[in-house]
Amino acid sequence: MAQIKGQVLALVTMRDREVPVLMAAILFKYNFMTQ
Repeated sequence: MAQIKGQVLALVTMRDREVPVLMAAILFKYNFMTQ
């Protein structure tokens, strides 16, 4: 879980605005599938 958070933080700090949104969608799907 810490690895995923680290990757998300790295992507969020990027200047691309689409990357954090895309990552959030992937995380949402990931959380939904693991439940």
